[in-house]
Amino acid sequence: MSLRRRRIWIAALLIVVSFSLGVATTMAQTTYGAVRGIVKDPQGAALVGATVTLVNEGTKIARKTVSNASGEYNFTSVEPGLYTVMVTMGGFKNTSNRGVGVETGATDTVDLSMQLGGSTETVEVSTAEPLIDTANANGGQSFNSTQLEELPNLGRNPFVFEKLDTATTPVGDPRYVRAEDQTGQSTISVSGAPIGANNFAVDGIPISQSNGGVTFIPSLEAVSDVKVQSNTYDAEVGRTGGGMFNTTLKSGTDQYHGALYGMTRQTNWSANSFTNNRTPYLVNGVQVASQTPRPAVETYLYAGAIGGPVPFSDKVKYLKNTFFWIVEEGYRQAQPLPGSGSYIVPTPAELSGDFSGDTGVTLYDPTTPSTGTGRTPISYMGKANVINPSYISPIGLAIAKSFPACTACSNGGGVNNYFSSDDFKTRSDMYSGKLDHVFTPWWSATLSYVHLATQEPSGSFIHTIDNADGILHRFNDATAYNNVFQLNSTTILTVGYGFNRYYSHQVPYSESGFPGGFNQATGFGGVGFPAPYVALVQSHTFPSIYVNGVGPSGGSSLAGGSTSTASLGTSDSGPTIQSSRNVVIGIAKTVGKQDIKGGYVYRHLSNFQQPLGSSGAFYFDGQYTSANGGQPSAANGGNALADLLMGQPGAAPSTNNGSPESLSQVANAAGNFNQIIAYHALFVQDNFRASQKLTLNLGVRYEYELGQKEAKNQYVVGFDPNIGYVFPCSASAGTACAQAHGGLAFAGQNGYPTHANDFSHAKISPRVGFAYEIRPGTALRGGFGIFYAPVATVTDTTGYSQTTYSAPTGATVTTTSPVGTDAPLSNPFGGASAILAPSGNTLSYLTGTGGSVSVQDFHRKYPLVEQYSLNVEHQLPYGVSIEVGYIGAHSKYFPQNVSINQLTDGQLAQFASGAQTVSTTKVANPYYAPTLTNGKTTYPTTGALASSTIAPAQLLLPYPQFAGNGVTLIESVGYSLYNSLDIKVQKRYHGLTVLSTYTWSSNWDNFYGAASAYSSSLNSTSGPQDNYNLKGEYARAVNDIPNRMTVSATYEVPVGRGRKFFGNMPKLVDYALGGYEINDVSILQNGSPLSITQTNLSSTLGTSGFGGSTQRPTLIGNPCLSGSPESRYNAYFNVAAFAPTPAFTYSTMPRSLPCKGPGYANSDFSVNKTFSIGERVKVQFRAEALNATNTPEFANPGLSFNATQTNATAAPTLTKSSTTGIVQGTVGFNRQIQMGGRITF
Repeated sequence: MSLRRRRIWIAALLIVVSFSLGVATTMAQTTYGAVRGIVKDPQGAALVGATVTLVNEGTKIARKTVSNASGEYNFTSVEPGLYTVMVTMGGFKNTSNRGVGVETGATDTVDLSMQLGGSTETVEVSTAEPLIDTANANGGQSFNSTQLEELPNLGRNPFVFEKLDTATTPVGDPRYVRAEDQTGQSTISVSGAPIGANNFAVDGIPISQSNGGVTFIPSLEAVSDVKVQSNTYDAEVGRTGGGMFNTTLKSGTDQYHGALYGMTRQTNWSANSFTNNRTPYLVNGVQVASQTPRPAVETYLYAGAIGGPVPFSDKVKYLKNTFFWIVEEGYRQAQPLPGSGSYIVPTPAELSGDFSGDTGVTLYDPTTPSTGTGRTPISYMGKANVINPSYISPIGLAIAKSFPACTACSNGGGVNNYFSSDDFKTRSDMYSGKLDHVFTPWWSATLSYVHLATQEPSGSFIHTIDNADGILHRFNDATAYNNVFQLNSTTILTVGYGFNRYYSHQVPYSESGFPGGFNQATGFGGVGFPAPYVALVQSHTFPSIYVNGVGPSGGSSLAGGSTSTASLGTSDSGPTIQSSRNVVIGIAKTVGKQDIKGGYVYRHLSNFQQPLGSSGAFYFDGQYTSANGGQPSAANGGNALADLLMGQPGAAPSTNNGSPESLSQVANAAGNFNQIIAYHALFVQDNFRASQKLTLNLGVRYEYELGQKEAKNQYVVGFDPNIGYVFPCSASAGTACAQAHGGLAFAGQNGYPTHANDFSHAKISPRVGFAYEIRPGTALRGGFGIFYAPVATVTDTTGYSQTTYSAPTGATVTTTSPVGTDAPLSNPFGGASAILAPSGNTLSYLTGTGGSVSVQDFHRKYPLVEQYSLNVEHQLPYGVSIEVGYIGAHSKYFPQNVSINQLTDGQLAQFASGAQTVSTTKVANPYYAPTLTNGKTTYPTTGALASSTIAPAQLLLPYPQFAGNGVTLIESVGYSLYNSLDIKVQKRYHGLTVLSTYTWSSNWDNFYGAASAYSSSLNSTSGPQDNYNLKGEYARAVNDIPNRMTVSATYEVPVGRGRKFFGNMPKLVDYALGGYEINDVSILQNGSPLSITQTNLSSTLGTSGFGGSTQRPTLIGNPCLSGSPESRYNAYFNVAAFAPTPAFTYSTMPRSLPCKGPGYANSDFSVNKTFSIGERVKVQFRAEALNATNTPEFANPGLSFNATQTNATAAPTLTKSSTTGIVQGTVGFNRQIQMGGRITF
């Protein structure tokens, strides 16, 4: 068997092995670079057959090829690093070019001219690193390891410098830059694409979740370079609608190198925040200072790395040419829990049943019948408001004792008597390693692994194990295994496999604090709930306990605060695991002047969730001990804590459209859910060097994706608007049962598919680009490409989670019957037999009726982005280059939530004109069904089905069996248009490196819900004004930032040994005066456009939920004001420019205004001082000031008005709310100073 054939067989075998490791998910996003060029003779003619060798200067590993008939040579799939290109040919002197820097995703052009002479002579040439790219049309920006390590970086996040490229628009809160801040890192728009429609890769393997968010953020010490790829007209790139963030991990070399790093931030080094400086400081409700002091925050960051040849590589044959690089990095942070630590907790007297000392409280005996004036007040042994010990429940008493002991018991009960503070300590640890091995001259491989573990306690003012808080555990794992096979001098085969996982689980203290979790059967002081009931409770945690506080001020909220009662317990919602397996196969071949590559990709994305149901929730509101079973008050008596001691949860719910809110309840889930997306792609790319001046990039990508499915078909795949059926209403409805249409479609049931969406059609993505060297040092580049953006998995558990409520039947008060409850703590919910199991798909089209459902549209399309660009680059003297260009993008088919259960515009117009009157008099409900059954289990209903009468407007809805605006489809109706002018200036010369950018842009879309999930610095509306007119939502995008400027600079002060001035100064003097470096990263940009709303008046006049979910006021003047945010803090925009929009009508005001919110101005500054110890060891002292000027980044002002209208024809009024026009605090950091050092060798 020939050597070439043997190579092909071995490569094929490795491909099969890679597939056997697991079906995979990746984009063919290359982690490699390339080196290409032309070999010429002294007259400039092409030399054919010259031997070209590429040598890695770190490992001394070499690859060879020969120049072809055009004199061309090409090395593809080159690991980033420094290389030497050597050319040999008989009759010519050897030629060598050192220091060729290869970057991720970039092609270096190195043309070499040979001189006549003998092969024993060598001509060494050195070319400066080119500042312009004449090989392809792709845009973007690279950051090498030196830049990443030297520039100030609070969170040591290698992706954070993405903000320095002209095509990127970061919109997340700048505080969230830590290794575990994946969501904050992902909130970025690239080339005008929707926020988050990007992808991330490490060592060629995607680390993105299904929605485009990053799975983990690697350590700075582990990263070789980061490439922000925008406008990438390479068919190898797929499943991204914006940009690609490509990262390569460091590799070891033939010498040992390493680093030790440590930094700290201390409270006294930081500045106070703008908000604290304006807020009086209160201690136990008493002002003690005019300003709130800065919180005591301490942070310690550390890292260590080492790499080189593996041990014994000089002695063990098979370890030769094997190199490693390993890193450990982490941080520890302690900070105070923000907020108020003032609570109402039981006093020792109350725990004994004695409420006689509580002011304004009267308890009534629930065991006595009501007379005409109420029941008998409670007394024991002649003392009023003392509970008979026989009434006290052992479980209720154990729960009451689980509250912390009062710290100000002299305050008494029913008022703040517990004051507390807490520090919560966050930790993060990341471990990573990479192995590089050269098996043969034609086969090399790399293997990398990264693991991140973080613990983020939520903190608690309630210092007991039974409190409602816990610790968020996050684990991230990523592997990448890449092979490069050189089949011959012009053909390269690459095979890559990778796996990554994101694990997140909030574990309550009451679960982690007990072996096996909290046992509700025995955990309450040896007693507990009945075992049959406990067996059905899926969350093994302390139950959720809500006890309304009742005091002289009348407060009754359920979470902390000056007039509230602390709550206990919580449920374990179970872990979430997002993972992907990745395989990429690619082949590249050089044919003449063409570099052709192609490949196949299979992607498999999984979103696994294991909901555990709830631990049970019990509400105590004081009804049980009130005079007549009503809500407690000074006149009506009653006390929630007394109800708890008697073990009697509240039995009469408050309602919202028939849905219980404060009723004891327990939820069960059907099991785990595993959402899966499978994706296939084929691509071919031809980079054709048509001439020495012109390179064409031509490619096409074919993508095939069926859509999302659930592993066990526990999933709703859509809403069928056409299905018809007679609604099974109750005979007591008083009218004939209605003919209904519309219902949920379950996977695999009634002929429906097992996949959601309709992505199965072929998706063709053409890409074309060019790079033309107008003259030496000047290049014109441009291109066009179609991209399909990532589609996030949607978890829809409708039918697969069921809540059982305690029925309020026992709360009726009569003259002969006491107030009782059917759900005492001694027998919750009337016993285990009353706990309902999830209905799954057994109720079919009846599932979700009466309430609201949100599902994906059957006909949802794959979101598409068209990108196009044109720019000119020119290299100036002294290492300066300037680039001026245009970037445009057009997006369509992006997902938006659309209600299809809204009254028509014509019906609303009749209400508005008075032609049809909104009646509040209810009529017979043809959909009245107190219960629904699947033949085995009977389920209670809510909302539109729960009452025998109904509002007339409900019957006008397209689907009246569902709530108004209660059928929401995720439809492909989002579109956008982006245009920008981009200017970039770079300088690399004599110790000064500068990257400066300016972007002018215009970004319009109809993404009315875009910002809510991404950034507190942006704003959005919860829904469209009119679901039937989505074109009316087209306006300035929430991330429309017209002007944006960035500057990053590194300057080596030219003083000290080896530098321009005093280069020979004594070492001791150099220790003091030499080796300084100054770094700065500055950003200045506009704010986002403001979106103003008012109270939806339709909902206040008897058509709740039947119009659009959002109503905008009418614009009658100029809303924009000028001035700094500080000068407009309490009146940011002109509130007089708005008038109320009447009920049932739509405003003509656009969704977003030309007025901009507060902008962003920030400068991060650092000074580094380097000492040399010997020839290999360097010690660096670092001082960094983040937000060095302490410029606050303000949040947007309050954007909602209060509107009122008494009837459809009355004149509406518009008034400010307590926040309208007032800036809502700050986001981002106040000035933070961190200091430390770094040792390298």
